[in-house]
Amino acid sequence: MSSLPPCPQYGSEYTYENGDLLVCPECAHEWSTRAATGAA
Repeated sequence: MSSLPPCPQYGSEYTYENGDLLVCPECAHEWSTRAATGAA
């Protein structure tokens, strides 16, 4: 089971890391890992 958060737009649980970004393979949405973890 992945510890990565689901896609905030599509809800997919199949997100993966690409450098400093998280990517949803189902809708191609990309977002910052800092935003996902709440890091400042």
